[in-house]
Amino acid sequence: MVGQGGSNLGSQMEQVATTWVLYELTGSAVLVGLLGVFRAAPFLLLTPFAGALADRIDQRRLLLVTQAWGLLNSLALGLLVLSGAAQPWHFYAQTFLQTAMTTFDITGRQAMFPRLVARRHIQAAVTLNSTAARTSGFVGPAIAGWLIIGAGNAAPFLVNAASFLVLIAMLLLMRDRGRPARVAAAFRTEVLEGLRYVTRSPLLSGILKLEASVALFSVNPVIIAIFAREVLHTGADGLGVLLSAMAFGALLGNGLLLWFASVRRKGRLILAGGALYAASLLGLAGTSTLAAAAAVLVVAGMGDSAIAAMRNGVLHLGARPALRGRTVAAMVTVRRGLQPLSQTQSGAVAGLLGAPVALAIAGLAMLAAVGFAAARGTALRGFTSDEETVIADGEDAVPAPRAIGGRAGRDTIGGIPR
Repeated sequence: MVGQGGSNLGSQMEQVATTWVLYELTGSAVLVGLLGVFRAAPFLLLTPFAGALADRIDQRRLLLVTQAWGLLNSLALGLLVLSGAAQPWHFYAQTFLQTAMTTFDITGRQAMFPRLVARRHIQAAVTLNSTAARTSGFVGPAIAGWLIIGAGNAAPFLVNAASFLVLIAMLLLMRDRGRPARVAAAFRTEVLEGLRYVTRSPLLSGILKLEASVALFSVNPVIIAIFAREVLHTGADGLGVLLSAMAFGALLGNGLLLWFASVRRKGRLILAGGALYAASLLGLAGTSTLAAAAAVLVVAGMGDSAIAAMRNGVLHLGARPALRGRTVAAMVTVRRGLQPLSQTQSGAVAGLLGAPVALAIAGLAMLAAVGFAAARGTALRGFTSDEETVIADGEDAVPAPRAIGGRAGRDTIGGIPR
């Protein structure tokens, strides 16, 4: 978690710097929004294969390769910016390559995670891991703004390159806790098997549909950068404050989830988080001061953290170990693959109608999606921690049989012995 936190911190700084420097070079909201296409394409094209690979090979070695890849990629762009030779296409190319690395990194890391943590501690561990990532999201944007002002545009890229060394060192020190079993099926067959596995579960497919709407209409660095510049009339330091405010809200949300670790109605909490997130977008559209916008983004972060932490907990508890990489890949494809496209759509709408209108449209669309999920997604709405759903085999969801003495929650998962 320490190594991942350091790497996440650098990645957050780099993302802010990429958005800001590209906006300085082009002055175009549409061209900045185009970054979303290059962030989305690798997730949509490569993640299913990354999930199958994570189920096949030693995940620790996979992560060592991805971290070295990320280090070289960030270093190259940092040197280009430092020399003054960086062109807009360099940012698009670097974004595509860095995101391609992330597709393999995130599936390998998430697939390995449950092997390192006892099942009874998975929900708490997922929330702690999310807290570490959110802390980076809270601190990283503010540091990026200060670095740009104090040390120049290249500084965040060079710092991110160095941050990969932290995780590489942690991976080398990690004790190997076992490797995935060897598989004999063809690679394409395994990819299709993972897709069928996820889509056959009403609970997982319901979460995927809600994730898709949250991803497409989420608050993102592009719309916040445009809003900061055109509505709030602030610079890179103000942008850092806004992005950090949302991450701070996510930290508060994770803190509440840790405090109430035994929340029963996980499905309803996911839906409530989605409604809170949608309402915050509508609220942000009506703000005109930095302080008010930051306060609304704190609320948005709380809603986002409730969705993410509960969703990850359900995923890790329900996924069959042999298919965990592919289950993670399906969720990553939807959330991380579609989320960058929110930058493209919000950049385009903001360029035509203005940032407040773009935020209002996103908020209304997300609110409609949450309402549909609440009305039609019975498996998601009704999911509780003491009535765990059989999703391990991808079958239709049914309540798990309770063990004598109320020990089902500790001794079985969905009626399947541990």
